[in-house]
Amino acid sequence: MIGALAVVAIFALSGGDAGPLTDLVGDDTPETPEFAFEAGKPKAVETSAKPNHQAAAAAAQAPSTAVTQQLDGLYTAAFLDPDNWMDGEYDDVLEFFSDDARDAAEAQLDVLTAGTEAGGAFESITPRPSTLKVHVLLDPSRVPHAVEGSARFVARGTGADGQVELVSKGQFVFEKIDGEWLVVSFSVQRSDEEREPRPSASASPGASDSAAPSEAEAS
Repeated sequence: MIGALAVVAIFALSGGDAGPLTDLVGDDTPETPEFAFEAGKPKAVETSAKPNHQAAAAAAQAPSTAVTQQLDGLYTAAFLDPDNWMDGEYDDVLEFFSDDARDAAEAQLDVLTAGTEAGGAFESITPRPSTLKVHVLLDPSRVPHAVEGSARFVARGTGADGQVELVSKGQFVFEKIDGEWLVVSFSVQRSDEEREPRPSASASPGASDSAAPSEAEAS
């Protein structure tokens, strides 16, 4: 009873604003960890009749940087932002896709993201070293036409039953639409693996702890 009265008193002193009370009680939602792919040097794909590697490399730099940042954001929203995976809602992820590719992405969110059940399975998801290769297709005038990013993303989900390595291998094709590089087609495979499962008396000694691969694709 005393505890309840104390809470009422704090609420009254704050003028009815729950802000100070929230600060005192705390928030159980973990912070979104920082993440960036380890990106290799972008490769320019020329279509000009007179190739100029130096000019092509310069033309590829800006779109490569933009697409790398887009994929950093996409995978952060898909796997690392607790406001998404704890509730199993991934509307933020769909914003990285063009209108034509969005329906396909929405239909395959369980492969593209940590999944709708991640909030019940994990207490935290943290990124592991992840790599990205970028190819920039230039038109004959060396104007960037499309960018392809090949990503290998790894994160570790930790829950009451142990740890799971979340592994996503994806190819994403971007085109610049209304000034923004968006995914227009994609192919993604998942091959998650249990790292430290909880011991079980009923577990078979020869049972595999690796999940079957899953795949998402749209073009």
